[in-house]
Amino acid sequence: MSEEGETREFELVLQGEGGHYIATPRVGKQTGLGVTFTLPEDLRPEGLAATLHGVFRDATPAFPRGTTAPVTLRKLGEQLSGLVLKDDVARRLRDQRRSARAGRLLIRLNIQSPELAELPWELLLDTEQVPVEFLGTSRGVAIVRAVPGEVRPPQTIVPPLRVKVMVASPKGHPQLALDKEVELLERALSTAGSDGRVVVERVTTPTRGHLYEALRPGTRPVHVFHFAGHGAFPEGNDEGEIILCDDGDGADPCPASEFAINFAQTDVAFVVLNCCDSAAGGKAGLFTAVGSRVAAAGVPAVLAMRRSIEDEDAIRLAALVYTQIASGATVAEAVAEARLAMRTEGHAWATPVLYLSDSDPCLVPRQARTSPDAPVPPLALPESPEQRKAIFLGIRLREVPVLGRSVEEDRAAIGDVLRRHPAVAAEVLENIRDLLEDERGRS
Repeated sequence: MSEEGETREFELVLQGEGGHYIATPRVGKQTGLGVTFTLPEDLRPEGLAATLHGVFRDATPAFPRGTTAPVTLRKLGEQLSGLVLKDDVARRLRDQRRSARAGRLLIRLNIQSPELAELPWELLLDTEQVPVEFLGTSRGVAIVRAVPGEVRPPQTIVPPLRVKVMVASPKGHPQLALDKEVELLERALSTAGSDGRVVVERVTTPTRGHLYEALRPGTRPVHVFHFAGHGAFPEGNDEGEIILCDDGDGADPCPASEFAINFAQTDVAFVVLNCCDSAAGGKAGLFTAVGSRVAAAGVPAVLAMRRSIEDEDAIRLAALVYTQIASGATVAEAVAEARLAMRTEGHAWATPVLYLSDSDPCLVPRQARTSPDAPVPPLALPESPEQRKAIFLGIRLREVPVLGRSVEEDRAAIGDVLRRHPAVAAEVLENIRDLLEDERGRS
């Protein structure tokens, strides 16, 4: 059994071409026996678009609470699971699943074939559950896609965490509730603390030029980039697009290759592409989707959308992910919890695709999270004896900074200092005695 909080990993390598494929399990440095498979007609490139359109379209309407997924979504999950989750693959996954009961299981999909990359492997089923459920909505399980190519090594984020937000709603496209999304994003991240640990900045003009300026080398580092708006993969195109604005607020489709280059050699650790088709790719290669292209530019974690996503679902997803990040969760943990929370709300939980490098970024240190059960942080004591006396006697000196909050809000922190520092406690008692003596003298 794994220790509580420990993460186990299971890698599934999917490769092949010309209709003949193999799924190979890897656990650590051990490679298991592969499973060969072919794709049924409805999952081959020529029929896949119609299949996915039918499945995700049919899954869009709300369905009764308590139902884990529409039949079509589950059927597709059964198809995919039947292709690869058998023999040694199934055995090794089962072993890792069981050993991770007290911790977390991270499933990495290492997809090396463009036609396989278009399949929604996030729908694989968890046969260890009774009744059988999706792995993607199982507690303690995160499914991610390995980032192809080289990525930069893990970085240490020096607070504050800087979040750059760009929203684009050009003329001629459906108007989205973008202000609401930004408001909920800011509210979610504010739970990480009110002392400047997180700074959210908005790119005022969503053009190619302003995107470059927001991320160009030499400016203040950006750790998280959030885009909300529209994306597309037009028929006949070789790569996906992010729909930015031109100088007249008209639509300016920005190809994946041009969009992604802005993130190369930056400090960005997490990109959220909260728009339709930002994870949709094509037959031309593994880097045709905007999400995979941004990940290949060196960003450790990229969250993108496989198909279209309803505005309301996109807003809720973002709020859930950022709330978890603010509480100290890693990116993979945050997305897994968001899927779990949305599992009874149609297909929305299956729409996100998370590209993840070898490291799973933790953007807000766990010790910095704010919750009723979190340990009280150390009290920053003022230097002036009079101010110290005033604080410990409960006098309201709001100009005295104590963790950036008023004195009344820091009684727990004050008590913590007194318990941990007997010398300070003795000073407080002496100050109280002095005060009492002064009061007696006046009377």
